[in-house]
Amino acid sequence: MTELDEKSPGKTLYDESQSREKVSVLKVITATLMVLLLLFTVRFLDHLLWWNVSKLELKHSKTAGIEDFTFLGLSTYNKAQKKLALISQTTINDKCIVSYYDIIHPNVFIVNNRGAGRFVNLGLMNVYAEPGITTFFFHPSEIIETGRENVPAKAFYFGISLFPQLFKTLAKQISTGENERGISFILNPIENSKCLKIPYMVYFFLPLLIIIMLGAGHRRFFISFFYYLGLLLLFDFKRIFFIAPFSWLTDLVGLDVSRTAAIIISAIMLILFIIAGFWGIFSKHKKESLDHNGRSLTVWGKGIIIFFFLLPLALRF
Repeated sequence: MTELDEKSPGKTLYDESQSREKVSVLKVITATLMVLLLLFTVRFLDHLLWWNVSKLELKHSKTAGIEDFTFLGLSTYNKAQKKLALISQTTINDKCIVSYYDIIHPNVFIVNNRGAGRFVNLGLMNVYAEPGITTFFFHPSEIIETGRENVPAKAFYFGISLFPQLFKTLAKQISTGENERGISFILNPIENSKCLKIPYMVYFFLPLLIIIMLGAGHRRFFISFFYYLGLLLLFDFKRIFFIAPFSWLTDLVGLDVSRTAAIIISAIMLILFIIAGFWGIFSKHKKESLDHNGRSLTVWGKGIIIFFFLLPLALRF
């Protein structure tokens, strides 16, 4: 019997390829459907969040005239119309407003203005309401659309992004006629609001917490940090990276951060997120790409990363 050389490395029956999960087509399809379902769920919850935040903002406002509002929650246009007609018959107020949300719009306000034209506070902005019934549809892409009976629909992009022409083109597609008079509105500063900054704080902090928790078990999940690159491309990055999520801190210490400083701080945080994302990519062929049990990323884990890639699109469109 031959004696083994003590200096030579011992052989093992373990084959690294055995740790790789054999993925079936059915599992890939199931994971894809789960990602799409999760994106739809998050989009619906985002609409629910924006509607409740706008409702709270109106209740805290001194100029909204909250007694004129009726909040239905999840509803349809026909139900809201019927509710408005019923309220208009019983109220003595010169204006009454019914608010709801659906799977397409985070906020819809049907305004019955029985007096002269005036500006009406709708949370995100003060909008000029002409006499009669006007419906204001708010899209997640920061587009406001107005509708009146026998009048072509008007739409306008009121947000800020690196590619505003994309959203302006979308607004033109929503409009069904020439915007001769346009839409008159005055934006309410989110920085000074009590509630409107909450969704941006959720966009920033909740994915950050989830990605860090997932990355603690498997560093490939750090690739999900490219989610923040999507926020940069589709949102006002100053607002979403610093102004809104860290307003509590600047208010606490009494700092008045300039626009230039906000851009610099936002850019630094974005660079850190991108570095973390590349760390997840380049850990692919290293030991840290495996979890604590020595297994590589499963199809479900890859689905989670794809979910974070697509999440900015689900929040924006």
